[in-house]
Amino acid sequence: TSLGAAPAPAERPGASKDIAGACGEKDGWSDPAPPAKIHGKTWYVGTCGITVVLVETAAGLVLIDTGPEDAALHVLANVKALGFDPKQIKWLLMTHEHFDHVGGMAVIQAATGARLVVSPGAARPMRTGRADQSDPQASWLADYPMKPVRVDRVLRSGASLTVGGTRFTMYANPTHS
Repeated sequence: TSLGAAPAPAERPGASKDIAGACGEKDGWSDPAPPAKIHGKTWYVGTCGITVVLVETAAGLVLIDTGPEDAALHVLANVKALGFDPKQIKWLLMTHEHFDHVGGMAVIQAATGARLVVSPGAARPMRTGRADQSDPQASWLADYPMKPVRVDRVLRSGASLTVGGTRFTMYANPTHS
């Protein structure tokens, strides 16, 4: 390393250096993508069409979203490809309660034993596997029920969960964005 240059971040085995090239024109919710480094201790473990993020903390791993149910085993395989044991996942977080983003939550929760944190508006849909009638996409989502999951903690907007010195703050964004 030259004077003043920061050392290159440590890589993990199995991490792709060209996820865009690996996916090419594929962007399906379940099209397999290789795992890749995002920044620091965050890793992309999702598909070509749905983002799933793994975060390393001093107290274990945190997984944000799972993708659809048929992508859950791929997500777990990506975690393993990076050299992690899926049992190291201690917490599950989510962006919102639609099947394309968290339809694999029951599979991931069963495989890891991790605890799930949700917003107040997501608690009932995650516990029942059915969209809330106030969701603007509820009629469409009714055709795609999810397996119910155990909700371990509900955080209001602005509240935080700290895992191994890393703070995750919940911000309500009651739109599909």
